[in-house]
Amino acid sequence: MNMKVLVFYDMHGSLSALRSIRSVVKKKDPDLIICGGDITIFEDGLIELVDRIARLKKPVLMIPGNHESDEEMEAVCSLYDNVHYIHKSFHRIKNHVFLGWGGGGFAQVDSEFERFVKSNIKKKFKKGDKLILVTHGPPFKTKLDDLYGDHVGNTSYTKFIKKHKPKFAFSGHIHETSGRSDKMGSTKLHNPGPKGRIFSL
Repeated sequence: MNMKVLVFYDMHGSLSALRSIRSVVKKKDPDLIICGGDITIFEDGLIELVDRIARLKKPVLMIPGNHESDEEMEAVCSLYDNVHYIHKSFHRIKNHVFLGWGGGGFAQVDSEFERFVKSNIKKKFKKGDKLILVTHGPPFKTKLDDLYGDHVGNTSYTKFIKKHKPKFAFSGHIHETSGRSDKMGSTKLHNPGPKGRIFSL
């Protein structure tokens, strides 16, 4: 059974983006909201912004961007029953398994991510499940990490996608590629941008 999901990235405190997300929720009535990080500019207004997202009264999955610290983001998310902090973890909703991995800048390799996947993927992901990758930074050498002709994404994410073939891989971080989509094998790659897009997972 498919799930209707609203995904957004890199809001950076924008009230117009927040209004857009609220409007999409009202019109499309998604089953789930995913925030892929950088909801703020260096954590300014973090509590208020997470509160506004929580008050949309939908389940929310959230990871930090490079503008939020792991500890602060987790603490704020823990204040809300409907906001689930999925950074460095797997989160299951029926047969949908979300792997969340936030933070980061422009590092091309994430050894911690690779070790985490190797240790946990077989325990968390079973045959028949739908795997969805939610990272803040994009995979390497795609339309999503092409910054003026240079590829600035992460090779660890690319290796993961090629090996484990998630249904979707969502990412952001590179504002210049906001709204772009791509494909890697059977995996659909998307940078949904700050105003939110609906996907059927």
